[in-house]
Amino acid sequence: MSNYCHLCGRPLAQGLSIHVHPEHPDHQLAVCGHCHKTAPRCRRCGLPMRADMSTGANCALCAAGAPRCRSCGSPVTGSYVEINGLGPYCRTCHETRQHCSVCGVPLDARARYLPDGRAICATCQQTAVLEAGQAKSLFDWTVQAIQTALSLGLRVGVRFVVTDHPGLRAQIQKARPDLIYEADRLLGVYVREDPHRTIYVENGLPSILLIQVVAHEWAHAWQMENCPTPQEMLIVEGFAEWVAYKVLQEMGAVKKMGLMAARPDLYGEGLRLMLAREERKGIPGVLALCLARAQPDKAQTPAP
Repeated sequence: MSNYCHLCGRPLAQGLSIHVHPEHPDHQLAVCGHCHKTAPRCRRCGLPMRADMSTGANCALCAAGAPRCRSCGSPVTGSYVEINGLGPYCRTCHETRQHCSVCGVPLDARARYLPDGRAICATCQQTAVLEAGQAKSLFDWTVQAIQTALSLGLRVGVRFVVTDHPGLRAQIQKARPDLIYEADRLLGVYVREDPHRTIYVENGLPSILLIQVVAHEWAHAWQMENCPTPQEMLIVEGFAEWVAYKVLQEMGAVKKMGLMAARPDLYGEGLRLMLAREERKGIPGVLALCLARAQPDKAQTPAP
């Protein structure tokens, strides 16, 4: 054991304290009485430390073993944020940085900025659909997947239009003015203006999210042709989410399916209602519920 304080370097005298790191028992500090009382403490392990050798509010050992913020790269040793299972992100980045317009994570230097002001994180960029031709191919694939999985089809086809955020917002305001306050959160909308029926989807979405949005809006087109109106929103949105869920199931997109089913809002509640119905009565039972004028017993809705 050293005869000198590991922090200030003075000879050890009365008041000697020995500190052992809780996660590294071989790391021991001999500390004089003065440093024991006055030295800053690591926020994570509680050991005294030299301020000039610490990393933020933590000692070097704790900082080295801590996870790193996915945005700034700094050690995360205190509270942190996870967004849809992605993280950790430090509180500073979460509160001060612009967030990805798709997944909501704090952005870093790799962000891509679109002409309408939206920004996409590096992860979402990997599969972002920015070309109209690619988007149309995914639209066609999604429609075929719905027909294969659920045997659903439209008597009158729909047009497919990819637009930027202001363009989508304008269509929402025109077709569904009641949803204008939610327009910044919506990624697609089905618009019926005789003789045209059109699905509008925001550009720049990752491919799997684009497929999900297309399936959801296509389901609304099917509802407009086949289901009674007006109908409870729990059924309207729950069925559309269920159609999208079934398409993702065809793809094996288990993580995305889990996020959909865990949503605490109307969309998640409606999806859970449809999944419970499917478990009891199969796909025909879900379709029968949506085609009937009777409303569901809300007591049957599974808890979130």
